[in-house]
Amino acid sequence: QGAAGGEPAEHVAPPPLQVPTRSLMSDADLDLSLPDFAAAAEVLYSIGGIGTWTGFREGHDFRTPADTHLQVLPFPLHSQGEDCPLRFPLELAVDRALGAGLDRLPVFPFKHGVARVSLPKSLNERPGEKHKAFEDVGEALLQTYEALKQKLEPKCSCSIAFTASWMILMPLAPPAAGSAEHEVWRCLPPPPACGLCGIVIAPAVAAGFPETVGLDVGSVSGRKVSNRAVEEGIPEGTPEYEAASREVRVSTKLIDCPAEIMGIWARPE
Repeated sequence: QGAAGGEPAEHVAPPPLQVPTRSLMSDADLDLSLPDFAAAAEVLYSIGGIGTWTGFREGHDFRTPADTHLQVLPFPLHSQGEDCPLRFPLELAVDRALGAGLDRLPVFPFKHGVARVSLPKSLNERPGEKHKAFEDVGEALLQTYEALKQKLEPKCSCSIAFTASWMILMPLAPPAAGSAEHEVWRCLPPPPACGLCGIVIAPAVAAGFPETVGLDVGSVSGRKVSNRAVEEGIPEGTPEYEAASREVRVSTKLIDCPAEIMGIWARPE
């Protein structure tokens, strides 16, 4: 009944959840900061997992609003079942690299960096101050993030994966919207940042010409991702070049090379 005993009150549905897009292209100040890493630290210590994020400073962002935000993926990050001792596919590779004092993973053939997270010694002295402890870990993560950016490429698009003890950062080089390379971006956008810990998610690759006639993509260029202009030797500046350079050719063999998929949009060394 209504408040005065009249008609029943009209039910008003709650507004749908709105997730704003986190875009570094529209606001460079939306880079990761202490609150982001402190929140991630709380989840990492509560349930365990790996934090991931990708931020684009240029190019065309193809993701949903939710995917533009930092995410924590819970362990285990594999499909090998409960008998597998690993929490994620590249766990041993990360442990070995850090144990050997390396600043990159030998399994990755593209520009990236890996670093330990230096946690404050006072962390264990705050057993009853969890919120402050998470801020301390968040500060350590933020410092590691900024140090890796400064070392590799201070102001660039990047993907990161991290726990409370290590972080991997990969600088990205998105193509300009409308360029010939942008056609490749539309077919093969950068995989989610979980690829940095060994879970590479990529679209299916269907066989196209010249594979449909029994020939390999890249017979001229030696690359698994190319275009018709390169493979057919069409000179730049000719009438046919512009259209041919936008005809993307992707080898079906690429799906068996996860490190190559990750490296397609890596910033050159």
